[in-house]
Amino acid sequence: MPLILTETQDAIGTIVLNHVQKRNALSEALINEVTVALECFREKTSAPQCCAPRPA
Repeated sequence: MPLILTETQDAIGTIVLNHVQKRNALSEALINEVTVALECFREKTSAPQCCAPRPA
């Protein structure tokens, strides 16, 4: 199971913290996945104008 889930709708990117077993504690692995997701959002041609993190 991935630690995060991402989606983009219109100009909003959403990062869902999906590590409920650890109550979404900010582990090094979770922070790395969020960082990679933000970099992927930035590299897209239709990059979101806003990014909203939320728990699962």
